[in-house]
Formats: sequence, structure tokens, C-alpha cells
Amino acid sequence: MAKKIRIEDYDEPNIVEKEDNKSYSTSKNNSDNVKSILIIINITLIISIILIIVLYNNKITKLKDENKDLSEEKDLFKNESERIFNDVFNVLGDEYSLDYIKEKLDFYDNSIVFQIEGFGNYYYTYDCMMKKVNGSYSYWAYNKEAAIDNGLRQGTC
Repeated sequence: MAKKIRIEDYDEPNIVEKEDNKSYSTSKNNSDNVKSILIIINITLIISIILIIVLYNNKITKLKDENKDLSEEKDLFKNESERIFNDVFNVLGDEYSLDYIKEKLDFYDNSIVFQIEGFGNYYYTYDCMMKKVNGSYSYWAYNKEAAIDNGLRQGTC
């Protein structure tokens, strides 16, 4: 038996094949578009990173310059304060040496405490008291033993 072959049967695979070519070329165009978008995004990111690096380098340079200026000011202040300190000790004489003054200040820091009015039954060192209060204040000064005998407890800064 013989088979009849129609030409239409052969056209359908060609049409399908053409449609496949269209879909292949469309997916190729899509992948090219995606690649282009990714390249643009990467370039944008690289430029952004470079700008950030440049901005931070400028900021670091400014901070280094400020630090240098402050260091120079500190050195000038130190030199001037040493000069003033030496001038004062030259006027006062040897009885007020640096060791004597330090020893005296340590004695005051270790021996005298303050009860600040309005801060309860606590006593504070001078430095701690100055941290606690702003402006005017009233206080009682005690030696530590008298403060403890009066029922005061050590306050915290």
C-alpha cells in the first residue's frame, strides 16, 4: 500500500522550526539585554565605590590636618604652661616644690569629703562633687571619719 503524502505535512515542521528560531533569537536578545543591564549595574557600583573611597580619603586627610593642628596647639600650650609653672615656682621659692604641692593635694583628696545639700545622706570627694553639681550648691565639708560617724555613706559619681 502506498501512502499519500501531503505537502502541508512538510510545511508544519518548517513553521514550528521558524517559531523555534524566533524563540531562540528572542531568548538570545533577552540574555543580551540582561548582560547589558548587569554590565551597567557593575559599572555603576564600581564608580560608586571609587567615589566613596575618594570622599573618605578626603575626610581622613582633613582629620589628619586637624589632628596635626591640635597637636601643635597642645605643644604650644604645654610649653607655655611649663613656662608659667616655672615662673610661679621661681617667685614662691623652694618651699613650694611640685612634690610638696602634689603631696598636699593628695592629702586633701584622701581626707576631705563633702555632703551636698539636696543629695541625701552621702559624701563625695571634691572631684565627684563637681561632676554632680552644676552652678551653685551648698555643702558641708567633713573628714571621712566624721562623715561616717554622722551616718553618711560614700556616694558614687
